[in-house]
Amino acid sequence: MKTFIIVTDTCSDLGIDLREKHDIDYIPMTVSYDGKSIPASLDFEDISFKDFYKMMDNGTRFTTSQVTKQDYVKRFEKYANDGCDILCIACSSALSASINASLQAREDVMKRYPDTKIICIDSLMSGLGLGIMCIMASNLREQGKTIEETANFIEKHKLNIHQFGTVNELKFLKLS
Repeated sequence: MKTFIIVTDTCSDLGIDLREKHDIDYIPMTVSYDGKSIPASLDFEDISFKDFYKMMDNGTRFTTSQVTKQDYVKRFEKYANDGCDILCIACSSALSASINASLQAREDVMKRYPDTKIICIDSLMSGLGLGIMCIMASNLREQGKTIEETANFIEKHKLNIHQFGTVNELKFLKLS
């Protein structure tokens, strides 16, 4: 059975410990603020977690941009070149166009690597709900499930994942 890689995006909220434990890769989106753009790193390499939230509390407005088709192509080609299949579980299409970019990249990469399976799933989630789907996929892979069996399970059960969140002030919801 061919090995498959699980790829997600920044919206999965998976820290490095969980990504390493479950062998999950991610492609960062872009975050912009004060005229600057940096990778939306889950590991906060360019701006610390503490500084990020302090800046937000002080009124700095952050916006994010989707993962680009080119970023997906680059990552997909890397794994296809290594002989791996790819299961991409992306942020909800209701919140980001990243899933569309992954589907476009899939088509391009599969033309050059026709023996590579690339399955892209719209998680219909963001946040740790998306991260939980990736961990579920990793557990299934570890149990010896194929990429198709894993993708089918995620598709069948993704609406069974429920999440909630709270905010300190309603102004943050108004900004959305």
